[in-house]
Amino acid sequence: MTQTWGPVSTPRWEYVRWVADLLDACLPLHGVPWTPQAPHEELSPFYELAKRLDPAYFREEEVRIALRQCPTLEEEPWTQWMRQLLSVVRKTQLTPQSFRTRETLEAWWGLFPEACSWEAVGWLAAQGVRLPYRWKGARVWKRYTQGTDDPGHARDWMVACQTAGWATPEEVDRAAAWLGGAWEHLAGGACGRVPLCESCSLQTDCCWAQVPQASGALPQKNSELLEWILQDCDEKEQQALVSLTAGQPLVSALAAETLQLRIESPRLRDRLHALREVCQRYGTTALQPGAAFRSSQDLFHHFQQRLRDKKQEQFIVVILDNKHRYLEERVVTQGLLNRSLVHPREVFAGALERRAAAIICLHNHPSGDPEPSQEDHRITARLVESGKILGIPLLDHLVIGEGRYVSFADEGWL
Repeated sequence: MTQTWGPVSTPRWEYVRWVADLLDACLPLHGVPWTPQAPHEELSPFYELAKRLDPAYFREEEVRIALRQCPTLEEEPWTQWMRQLLSVVRKTQLTPQSFRTRETLEAWWGLFPEACSWEAVGWLAAQGVRLPYRWKGARVWKRYTQGTDDPGHARDWMVACQTAGWATPEEVDRAAAWLGGAWEHLAGGACGRVPLCESCSLQTDCCWAQVPQASGALPQKNSELLEWILQDCDEKEQQALVSLTAGQPLVSALAAETLQLRIESPRLRDRLHALREVCQRYGTTALQPGAAFRSSQDLFHHFQQRLRDKKQEQFIVVILDNKHRYLEERVVTQGLLNRSLVHPREVFAGALERRAAAIICLHNHPSGDPEPSQEDHRITARLVESGKILGIPLLDHLVIGEGRYVSFADEGWL
């Protein structure tokens, strides 16, 4: 007789394969280091636990013990992840049709990062679950109904497919994906990455065809470009934009203190602040837990946009695991740096809390000159000695200026 797993009707061997494949898909999306060649090397305690856990009998302490053996997995979030997994297993019995209910899908999305809803439904589709899952179809729908290129969350597309009325949700999904160019080699539809609006019979009703990006023409003047982005500026706000951009580059015009002094309209000031924040985030390389630094330049690329406009010195500690991979970053002080403010106790507190193996420190020079001061050298020497005592070495100290930096490690000062 086929052995089943707890209350789950699926054979145990199939459950083991299913949960292993799910972990292979989920871990990289959560920023956990993972490679197809050796996916279980450091994570084997968690894999083995997930395979043998009975969904009807959840022992939280057993999960926590396994997680303590996996340094790349944080205990609390992944204990919660395991609870969520077993809840999904109990609700679905791992039968494909049970994954199609709204309640079950909401629980299922909880296993994936919020921004990865399409990966979540794509994984289910690969297991044979019949549901709308193609993001290119959702993008066409959003272009047509809302004029945006963002497909949004997968749940919105599922609701749209279910309420279409002219076909099954899966057929609606497939038809929209074809229009979106999902199968270019089969002469896919006109709404691919570059929509052919001028030859489309739906353009008179399509929201995407009505917005300026369809033509590709953008204003040349900075003031006109800002007005076009903000769209509905009144006459006073238009005049303020012309005055703001007259005779100076955008980076100066959008500086926080410039906006505060020269823009009277609170609405326009807030929107320009938001635009400035978007520009800064666009130029910042996001770090996820498990990311590895190959050089001091990697650190510089991550932090330069964030620190370039700071008017005060900011001292940041980057906390690393035993393979020198990113765990967390913490701002220790903000303001004038001196030996009393940058105390080893504060610098190493986060590293001790996270059981880190090493740290990297960095701070900015608002003057734009990254040449370390005598005080920078004294602080660094003190942190190096403290790191030796605690067994948490200081790998580098970066001083970031305007467009350039100085690395203590690269200069041979550590």
